[in-house]
Amino acid sequence: DLLHICHTPISIGTLENMVKRTADKARPVWEGFRQSLENTTGSVGSDETGAKVNGNKHWVWVWQTTFITFLVASSSRGADVIQQWFPKGFLFATMCSDRWGPQLKTIAKGRQLCLAHLLRDFEFLIQSEKTIWASQFKEILAQAIKLKQLNPVYSKNHPNTLLLEQKLNDLLLQQIPDQTAPKTFTMKKSMTKWREALFPFLYDPLVSFDNNASERSIRNLKVKLKVSGQFKSAQDEYCILRSVIDTTIKNGQSVFEAIAAIIHLPSPPKAAV
Repeated sequence: DLLHICHTPISIGTLENMVKRTADKARPVWEGFRQSLENTTGSVGSDETGAKVNGNKHWVWVWQTTFITFLVASSSRGADVIQQWFPKGFLFATMCSDRWGPQLKTIAKGRQLCLAHLLRDFEFLIQSEKTIWASQFKEILAQAIKLKQLNPVYSKNHPNTLLLEQKLNDLLLQQIPDQTAPKTFTMKKSMTKWREALFPFLYDPLVSFDNNASERSIRNLKVKLKVSGQFKSAQDEYCILRSVIDTTIKNGQSVFEAIAAIIHLPSPPKAAV
């Protein structure tokens, strides 16, 4: 425990103040992550997950790239959070997400749906409504993933991608009976609407077919919540410091040295915090 490690008794309040001071010093670095994401090229992944704060439902949002993680805690799961932090969206990047409405409304150069989520959705349709259409669609997604694994990028006129795109177009033209397979019918409408967000990863080496990196960025939070159950306070400080830690790890740097460097920074003026 802390008494044996530090050889002095340290109260919970003292620890909370230490975390707050460190997060306040790290805030400009964290804000720099946001600005870098706003101007990034390539691909940006985003996700959100529930997190209780004093018994109330909150959400922790993540926006991330290969080199940056930016976490934000909010009492909202709506588009207002995106508008607050990324009002300009991602004008130079393809955004990868699941089919959560506010994410799909984010301004972006391009859009990629997470195929890992879609594969699970289609497996549910296959099990619940047993339509041939759902099985065929899932197979097309699996074929697209296999192409990506064989080669990081394809041209628009490559024979394999031309064939796959045609299969997808033909499948979307099929009629689904809304009375006997209502969930599949709804999914077909969604896939038709977001047709252009299914295969961008085939034509851009920087775009992934899944959003698993975003889920990994919030995994530490889920582990913490399994232990503590909720935040009593300091959810914002957690997001700032975890963003720094995760970004440091992504760039192959020492977390200890990064946090130590932040601790040794001068304290910001109170009005700036």
